[in-house]
Amino acid sequence: MASVSLAAAGIALAGGTWALTERALTVPPSPVRPEGVPSGPGGAEGASPEPWGFEEVDWEGWSKEAPALIAWVQLPEAGLSMPVMAPPADDGDYYLDHDAWGAWNPIGTPFLDADCQGDFDIGCAPILGHHLSDGRGFSVVAELSDPARARELSPVLLQTRAWRRVYDVIFVSVVDAGRHLKRTAFANAADFAIWWGSEIEQAAAVLDSRTVPRRVIQLVTCSYSTYANERTVATCAQRLELPPSSR
Repeated sequence: MASVSLAAAGIALAGGTWALTERALTVPPSPVRPEGVPSGPGGAEGASPEPWGFEEVDWEGWSKEAPALIAWVQLPEAGLSMPVMAPPADDGDYYLDHDAWGAWNPIGTPFLDADCQGDFDIGCAPILGHHLSDGRGFSVVAELSDPARARELSPVLLQTRAWRRVYDVIFVSVVDAGRHLKRTAFANAADFAIWWGSEIEQAAAVLDSRTVPRRVIQLVTCSYSTYANERTVATCAQRLELPPSSR
């Protein structure tokens, strides 16, 4: 298996990159918001507030503007709310330096690991994003190796056109990307359980040692504490699933 890869993170935000930064980091849930519908959580005016804080994503609008947008990820307590892209089959690192619209942009856009082939239920589904010097993007993921901070910022929200899910951070690893082996698919439940036990044993922070899920997602970004080529990997298990948004 290849190591978890996230190159060229820690980007400095200076000079001419500012406009590109804003374009990549302030992506609204709808590319064209109909009159009377707010751009943030809550849906149409007068609707009951979304109890978990899920964004109202305009999937139809995005399917025309950015067909590779397959999900929306949030850490509401941290203010993180970003699209998740599916990279081209022949260029798994495409969204390291392209925005949601497919334009070159050094800030990039969070993306599902190409080995998952768009499937969040593959077994272990890593979502990768840049750690930026101004604290935006996926920078907050690097803070999750502190258990108190991880509990403060939970839960993680992820939605697609088919479902909305609430995830809990179970454990957080700080790894040397040159040595750590990535797993996405597993032969069976026993194979997953062996991997799970090994990963949790080596984790930097364990928030829940009792849960052994059937599948997980991971939030992955660069960090700078121990290794020259370091990643922080937050492994999250599904707490519940809700129907998709009515939009």
